[in-house]
Amino acid sequence: MISYTFYDDSGKITKTAHGSVESMAKFIENKQCIQGNYSAEEYFIKDSLPVKIPAKPKDSIIEYTFLHDVGHWIPDIKKTIFKIRQIRTEMLLLVDKVNPVRYADLSDQQRQELADFRTNLLNITDQEDYPLKVVFPEKPAWL
Repeated sequence: MISYTFYDDSGKITKTAHGSVESMAKFIENKQCIQGNYSAEEYFIKDSLPVKIPAKPKDSIIEYTFLHDVGHWIPDIKKTIFKIRQIRTEMLLLVDKVNPVRYADLSDQQRQELADFRTNLLNITDQEDYPLKVVFPEKPAWL
């Protein structure tokens, strides 16, 4: 049995195949492949050699995408914006769940804190380095 790993022009692994030397000979003809079984989650191909994908950057907000043709992770702006909006929506729900009866029981200071918190959540997109650097407002302790 012999294994081959196939890849596209960017170096992204597209599939692997296994078989006898004879059966694989016709299968690999005119295809970008290397001998061996390499996982697309762990490797990419550069200069016809398998290269281990580096660890994904750790960030609580930013989502990353691996670019196989250059061999590194870059921020994925669309996914990051989606994630920020999800977090913001969850935080806005905390504010919006304050029902009229409970709101009536709040002090003037608490009402202002609630209004400021909600406004600051809505203004997240106005932050200077958005979406690559976002500071979420701190929710009022009583909320």
